[in-house]
Amino acid sequence: MKLIYLASLFLVIFFTGCSSTYHVYDFRSQQDFYNEINGIFNKTETVVILSNDSLLLAQDGVAIKDQLLVCYADIVERREQKRPLADLSSLDFNDQRQEFANIKMRTGESFKAENIRVGFDSIQFTEINNIKKISTLSIDRVKSIKYNSRWKAMSTSGKIGIFTLSLLGYYIGKHITQQRGGNSTPAERDSQELEGFIGGFIYGAILAPFVGLFWDYPVMYEFPSK
Repeated sequence: MKLIYLASLFLVIFFTGCSSTYHVYDFRSQQDFYNEINGIFNKTETVVILSNDSLLLAQDGVAIKDQLLVCYADIVERREQKRPLADLSSLDFNDQRQEFANIKMRTGESFKAENIRVGFDSIQFTEINNIKKISTLSIDRVKSIKYNSRWKAMSTSGKIGIFTLSLLGYYIGKHITQQRGGNSTPAERDSQELEGFIGGFIYGAILAPFVGLFWDYPVMYEFPSK
């Protein structure tokens, strides 16, 4: 019995010890704080929360350079085009459904295109351009930045599942021994309860992490307020 309660207590401590918010004082120095941000938020979709609580979305991540927060975003620009069919050099589709293609013209121009329509004497399409947008903010204006971690979500759901299913397995084992009444010895009752606990632990460890695939776990880094 003591083993059951001690194991449950350990699981509770293990779960509650997780953190999703970090501050500069959690690191040896401010530079270490910045270095971790530059490593984690590179190419990671980031929500930037400003000191006035307004939000910015940096789809391609952020970095800290010279006391500035540099935000990277990908913008897709679309523009309708119509060209003479006689100017077409090649039309190469990128997918089996023929929705996207690379188009080359005899004039030397090339396009990434969608919505291709070929007529009797012309070709019409939507030109696609991927543009990198870079904006900078003074660190003084930034309250916090955050991203969603799928791995932390899986880890957290795993811990919750292990704890709850372990206790559920224990109580199922306890219920079985109670149903048997006086037909079980103390050793058999303890064994049944322990088997239920271990069975719940195993099921929780295997199944519960997959629940984290379907929900977000926000990880936030807060900057010192001025």
